[in-house]
Amino acid sequence: MKISNLSEKLAILGVYSLLVVSALGTFIGTYSWFEYRERASLTFNGTSLSDSLEIDVGLRSAVDLPDFETYGLEQDVNDSHIYWSETGLSWGTLDYFLRANGYATNKLVPVSSGSYATGEQIDLKARPTENKTALYPANKLEYCYIPLVFKAVNNISTLSNYDIILQNVKLRTDSLSTKAFRIYFDGSNQEKFLFSPSDEEGGFNNVGGVLDLGNDGCFDYSNVTNKEIFYGEADGEVFYNDTPSPHEDILPEEERNVFNASHKEGVYAVDFTKTKCKTSTYLGKNEVIRNNKIICSGTDLEYATCNMSLYFEGWSEYITESTSENSKFDLTLNFSLANDM
Repeated sequence: MKISNLSEKLAILGVYSLLVVSALGTFIGTYSWFEYRERASLTFNGTSLSDSLEIDVGLRSAVDLPDFETYGLEQDVNDSHIYWSETGLSWGTLDYFLRANGYATNKLVPVSSGSYATGEQIDLKARPTENKTALYPANKLEYCYIPLVFKAVNNISTLSNYDIILQNVKLRTDSLSTKAFRIYFDGSNQEKFLFSPSDEEGGFNNVGGVLDLGNDGCFDYSNVTNKEIFYGEADGEVFYNDTPSPHEDILPEEERNVFNASHKEGVYAVDFTKTKCKTSTYLGKNEVIRNNKIICSGTDLEYATCNMSLYFEGWSEYITESTSENSKFDLTLNFSLANDM
């Protein structure tokens, strides 16, 4: 497989700040299972691929966009829910699209994939609630969902077969929380997968365990059973220690977080030598970018589509990283055309 030169065959999806002159967004608040705010915008810039070949990129909307022309969009002649852009998707255009479809635009709250393996469909889960173990679907306003549509055009006709790959990714921040950033790719005619743009190699997160959601320095427990509460998903039975926990000093406030707390004296703690957690598996840059993993495929009869969900994995230990205001964040995804030649 020959990969087209980046300067000739490139489509770019970026996350930038509200200020056009800057490529950096702003975090407000702290990272935890409770709240994450992000004042960044999404901007798409398409480039001509060559004199005779280009990638057109659009958005598939679940609702009608009556003001699409105001935002530089052109409605597909065959599918009224697809809107193409010849000049690029500006922040204003994407803000209009995301708001119309009911998804997050400038605020992301940590959610979770739950247990996940490559190839599976994802159903994002809401953050846990103190003393409640039920799993609920994530609110649409807690993550960003971008359904992209691609077509590869040669002169005036669409190529009969074409594949889209992720050529490059840039994720910058002054916080470790980007290690928790995930992109879920659901591309046409290709394998679904989770991608961690800050990791070279793939890995996994446990998606279950004990938490201090009460923020009192001790892991939550049940007053009825006098046992610690296991949140998320266990892989089998949850086991407890045979004897209650001895006295433990509460960690200083600056050292503790939702994952790092003490066992309450007199409470039966979860025995993690026997209890196993379910996991969420993700791919890294080596598997996705360096191996030229195909994101989605299309033909002259069917556009290539890629439904992307952007979110922060709340079960990642990095999501507890506290940051001050104005922490910088920048994400850019470079898509290109892969041709078998």
